[in-house]
Formats: sequence, structure tokens, C-alpha cells
Amino acid sequence: MTSSRTALLCGLALCCLAGSAVSAELPADARIVYDLLYGDGQMRVGRAEQQWRVQGGRYELRTDIVPVLGPRIRYLSKGRLTDAGLVPESFAEYRGSDKAPRVSADFDWSALEVRYGAQDDRHTAALERGAQDVNAFAFQLAWLGDKAAGSLQVATGKKVAQHRFAGGPASTITLNGQPTDAQPWRSGDSHERTEVWVAPKFANLPVRVVRIDDGKELRLVARELRFTPAARPAR
Repeated sequence: MTSSRTALLCGLALCCLAGSAVSAELPADARIVYDLLYGDGQMRVGRAEQQWRVQGGRYELRTDIVPVLGPRIRYLSKGRLTDAGLVPESFAEYRGSDKAPRVSADFDWSALEVRYGAQDDRHTAALERGAQDVNAFAFQLAWLGDKAAGSLQVATGKKVAQHRFAGGPASTITLNGQPTDAQPWRSGDSHERTEVWVAPKFANLPVRVVRIDDGKELRLVARELRFTPAARPAR
């Protein structure tokens, strides 16, 4: 896999509901299988799988990306599910069979700081209320529903960035072999953009994630989604 594709791959977060209500619930568990597409969306370069689980007011999201070329990438997010949605505590990115993360982010909500980077090169940034990690932020958009428009701070293992999401018109996609509506949230422009498409009939979960970086495009397009409704947030 070329360096540009690898950079785009790491930029995906596995990363406008007109008429939808704000949800205080997310599934108790979910499994989403994606095709990984490069360029104009016609070249399949791998697959990805997300596994979401909530138990005892805590969530865990694991994303495994298996490219045709290059090492596997695994993202792992952990945190609390509350009345404010997802409250992240940790994020880590692993490559191949590595036991230690290549980069990570730790959220200190009492100090309102996030510490991120490689183990031997840590950085600290101010943390905003409602901030998310790059792997799980799409699930926060799902939880927010039609209130997702606006600014969202997102931390990766390499940087902390500000995204401003706006809704777009719905489209019909194929999921589980059947047509269903999906509606997008977009942040950025044609040169650098992040998109998250959610499916209202499937617990508002992310069914398409698009990352455009320096004009190059990488997509995660869901072909299978199963979930168990619904986990109530901790009170």
C-alpha cells in the first residue's frame, strides 16, 4: 500500500438526520462490516470490521482494518456512555501483531487535558467538553441525531483537531442486501473532508465513512450491519 493510501487509512475514523430525534440510546452491541474503497470508490483495497459494545454504562469500540497490502490496523476506544453521549477515556492504534500501541490518546476530564502521541513522544492539549476520539466520534454523531451540526473536537494519536459538521441531503444505499436511507454529516472542503453517513433505520449507526486528504479519497462502505437495541446511558 502506498504511503498516501496508508495516511488516508489512518485518517478514517472506524471515523443531518432531518426529522430524526436526538437519541439518548445506542445499541447494546453492534457489528458492522465495511468494504474499503480507494479513489473514486471503485477500487476495493481491503475490508474493515467494527464491534461496538456497551455494558454497565461503559462502551468499547474496536475497529479492525485489513488492507489488501500492508499491515493490519486496529483502533480501540473505551469510555463512558452518559446523558452527554460518549465520554472517551482512551484511544489506541495498533499495527500488525504489535502488543503495544503505536500511538494513543488518554482523556483526563478532571484536568480537561488530553495526552496523546507515541509512548516516547507525548503531547498535551486542552480538552473541550464533548470532545471525541477519531475512532468513536461517528457514534457520538449517531447519538446526537439532528443536533450533530456544529463544532466537534476530535483527538487522534497524532493531533487534536476541530471539525465543524453540517448535514446534507439523504441518499438511498444498499445494506444487508436491502435499500435503506442514509444521511451525511460533512466537515471540511473538497481538498480535505471527513464524511459520516448514518442510517436512521439501523439505530443511526455509521454506514459510510469518507476521508479526503490532499484530494485523495478513501471510503469505508458498510455491506453488513447487525445490532442489539438498546443500551440506556448511565444516569
